[in-house]
Amino acid sequence: MNFRSAIDEDFDSIACLAKDNELLLEGLGSVEFKKMMSWLYVMPPIGKRLQIVCEDQGELVAHYGGVPIQLKIDDSIFLGV
Repeated sequence: MNFRSAIDEDFDSIACLAKDNELLLEGLGSVEFKKMMSWLYVMPPIGKRLQIVCEDQGELVAHYGGVPIQLKIDDSIFLGV
């Protein structure tokens, strides 16, 4: 198995993986899913992409992603996921 950072070209495979495992929200097709992935990971508001995929013999078998957010506690700002 190989773990690596996800790239935009993985979106189709990630969408298929989500569909095959019944993880897509009802009414969210693969086209909308790709748009959502782009919004979350390609140009996130904080500007950091947090996304990993796992491949087994060249096939994408897992995906994990987090969306960074800024948190303000009192006068301090923290980056969270």
